Amino acid sequence: MMLFLLATLSAPAQEYVLPQNPNEKVQTPLGEVRAEVVMRFCRAERVYIADITDVESYTATYSGRIRVLSDVQLTILHPLKGQYPSPVYVEQIAGGRVGNTVMRSSHAALSPTIGKRYVLSQQHITNPQTNSTFWHLTASIELDATAQIPADVATQFMQHVEQYCPAEQVQ
Repeated sequence: MMLFLLATLSAPAQEYVLPQNPNEKVQTPLGEVRAEVVMRFCRAERVYIADITDVESYTATYSGRIRVLSDVQLTILHPLKGQYPSPVYVEQIAGGRVGNTVMRSSHAALSPTIGKRYVLSQQHITNPQTNSTFWHLTASIELDATAQIPADVATQFMQHVEQYCPAEQVQ
């Protein structure tokens, strides 16, 4: 779990350069994250800190294979970027627990567990088959759910991330 860094960023604004290797770590006010995660936050239309407040898991069959999916209720604690029509919404993710069956998707942005806290990013994705648009989680950072979130640390996080973002990628 990442711990909050309570130090303030008092250095003057400067442009940072992300490492070429997307797996290389970058320091942020909320801890170390991979460079690829920072770029996903750059491209995001929404960024927020949220707690998982409810989970409903169920099985579904796709292409003859049984999968476990979860509807995860997220309560937004700190909106950092974008517009939010509601402070609570439900996101469908791969993974969860139904009876004795547990499935965890290695590419899921979050773990469907009540009480977990994340910094999450979303952007609109268009399904080319149906031409429908929906919100998609693109990146996450798990936080210590017991720690208080000073508002300035949340704001500093976005300011810090945006220093890495090429101007054309900032929404």
